[in-house]
Amino acid sequence: VAIGYYGNQKGAEQVQDTVGQAGGRAIALRADMRRADDIRSLVERAVGELGPINILVNNAGSLVERLQLLELTEARWDEILNLNLKSAMLCSEAVAASMIERKSGAIINVVSIAGRNGGGLGAGAYAAAKGGLIAFTKSLAKELAPHGVRVNSVSPEVIDTPFHQRFSTLAIL
Repeated sequence: VAIGYYGNQKGAEQVQDTVGQAGGRAIALRADMRRADDIRSLVERAVGELGPINILVNNAGSLVERLQLLELTEARWDEILNLNLKSAMLCSEAVAASMIERKSGAIINVVSIAGRNGGGLGAGAYAAAKGGLIAFTKSLAKELAPHGVRVNSVSPEVIDTPFHQRFSTLAIL
């Protein structure tokens, strides 16, 4: 298992240790998923150490901060869309050729209920990015299915994670 992380090195290393304790092999690799060069480097290192990538889970993302339309800057809009949508495109692009060549693989995009319902107040950019990721998932599934590559998404509801501890407007029971 190759674990890509940007800011949470401790979490990535904990996952790496858990995989190792279960008898698997894992590496933690730092990369900015908003940057194509970082992604290409991560994929090259992962393939070099572990072999071809069979499953890609696009899980990079964050609401970043709640901003209503009149507070939202162009730079923040771009940051949120790049992190939640562009990153999935870049990562998928980085592994697709190998999967197509091998006629095997799976890409799983982590979307959000916000992509279906517009999200909470101040989450418009995040909801737009996740809605775009839902559409991208469907489009990519159609494109890659003839080559033996499955593309699906998972859409979590509100789950007690650090993300929702920071951003949720709901009390998590």
